[in-house]
Amino acid sequence: MSFTLENVKNVEHGKVDFPILSSGGSVTGIYGANGSGKTSVIDALVLLRQTMTGATLSASCGELVTIGEDTMTLTAVFLTDTHPQRFLKYSVEYRKGDMGLEIGQESIFLLESPEQSGRPLVVNDNTKNTDLGLSPDYLWRSLAMNHGGRNTVIFARRDAMLERRSYLFSDGFLTLAAVAGTDGSDLSLKAANRVHEVAALSEAVRRLRAYAEKDIAILSTKNTASVSYRLLPLGMPHEDDEPSARFLDLLGENIVTEADMERLNRNVHMFNQVLPMMVSGLTISLKEIDARLMDDGNIGVRFEPVSVRDGVEVPLRNESEGIVRIVSMLAYLIQAFNNPNACVAIDELDTGIFEYLFGEMLGEFAKGAQGQLIFTAHNLRPMERMQPTSDTIVLSTLDPRNRFVPYRGMGKTNNPRRQYFNALEFGGTTTPLYEGSMPQLIGAGFTLAGSEHTKIDQQVEDGTRSLLNVPVDGLEGALW
Repeated sequence: MSFTLENVKNVEHGKVDFPILSSGGSVTGIYGANGSGKTSVIDALVLLRQTMTGATLSASCGELVTIGEDTMTLTAVFLTDTHPQRFLKYSVEYRKGDMGLEIGQESIFLLESPEQSGRPLVVNDNTKNTDLGLSPDYLWRSLAMNHGGRNTVIFARRDAMLERRSYLFSDGFLTLAAVAGTDGSDLSLKAANRVHEVAALSEAVRRLRAYAEKDIAILSTKNTASVSYRLLPLGMPHEDDEPSARFLDLLGENIVTEADMERLNRNVHMFNQVLPMMVSGLTISLKEIDARLMDDGNIGVRFEPVSVRDGVEVPLRNESEGIVRIVSMLAYLIQAFNNPNACVAIDELDTGIFEYLFGEMLGEFAKGAQGQLIFTAHNLRPMERMQPTSDTIVLSTLDPRNRFVPYRGMGKTNNPRRQYFNALEFGGTTTPLYEGSMPQLIGAGFTLAGSEHTKIDQQVEDGTRSLLNVPVDGLEGALW
């Protein structure tokens, strides 16, 4: 529903909302100038997913903390599928430590509405040398006594802290919270009055962890960059079996079991339902080369992905970067369009994709997506096709304290892309979106950079100075 970043790279504060569309899904494109924080959202989502799966934080995550700061905070609000339906807000503060990024404090709220502030139902604070480390103390101390004593909780929290992972998304905490669903006769009266809240919390956290493990897929241009590395998932994302986490080389030979080969061919059949609609006449196939004995003693099938046009097969490695990239993302895009539980985030989704196709594809997503798609891009064509624009487009700004704003109409024209250009060129928004030089200054800079003659250098430098000193209302006469 929403994602807030504090002190993440060049984002001092930024909040991105994810409105629900009439289709039941959510599609959000993040647009803005280079270096304005778009990729920070994707990188922060990678970290949030690691945290919610209970995994040890990656060593490289420390690079996300704003230079000069020691902590960063992520806050996400989710709509639960529990009954009654509620909103779960998870806030986590990360700290720089000797071994990398550590979790300083994390808290969970169960709310009736996303705007409600409320008090956290549980806070895990690793920064204070307190007895139990969980608050409210009266509630979790009483539950701990029904869970084998406070030492059980203290040791579980210590292990999570030493391993740089979340305690609130660990098996230890889920087991502790599950005590509320059993006989609560030994609880204090004050704690017993909140047993139903803890039971709801336990179920919501368990489902949210499963959601992070199975339903969230993030394709970044660096970490977990399966798109950039030209990889294909063995199974469709969100399948029940583990092999869906394995990847194959789109641009070379692979060896898989016969059972995996059947699964892959089913996936390719699904790809070929949509691929010819995106690239005229194109389908893909898995060209079997021979059978091989695998290391585990099973008979494997050696194959290479190929593209097919008019019955002619060509190795996929010979296709353009755009086509390879489309094929590598198809499994995720299909899930985001059809699976209500899917959440797919892709950095630089438009790289190598034909502008018209890009806009038409995302226009269809805005109309019919059942799941959630989050992407960054520079191609502005989707602004004209993703309706309503105010619910599908987020703009990054030049203000690090208000880094993201929803799209709003910014001009007389009804063309959203034209409105955005006008805002970039003339302003017209309360928060600045772009600060650039006049095109003539850019050209002068290129000329100066490539010049080897002192005379030309001086001429260009004098011309640049004259441009900078000309009043705006006299600029046209000075240039032409």
